[in-house]
Amino acid sequence: MEYRNSVDFGIYGDYALFADPITRVGGEKFSYQIPTYEALKGIMHSIYWKPTIIWIVDKVRVMNPIQTEAKGIRPIRYQGGNDLSCF
Repeated sequence: MEYRNSVDFGIYGDYALFADPITRVGGEKFSYQIPTYEALKGIMHSIYWKPTIIWIVDKVRVMNPIQTEAKGIRPIRYQGGNDLSCF
């Protein structure tokens, strides 16, 4: 009898942000349309963590069409008022 060594799970979120730390340096938030490799590994670690298991993500299946939405926000300054720059 052959066993399939795989784990299937579904994730969803209304406003998910899967960003690379390198792209967040300037304050701009850029999100990938699907979870990053490390995000998927982190989700799997949070479901089932065991130090002797190394998780390898080899396939991602998108079940529903990906919807994107642009949101413009103005950062609030701590001294009062609004400012277009972060610092």
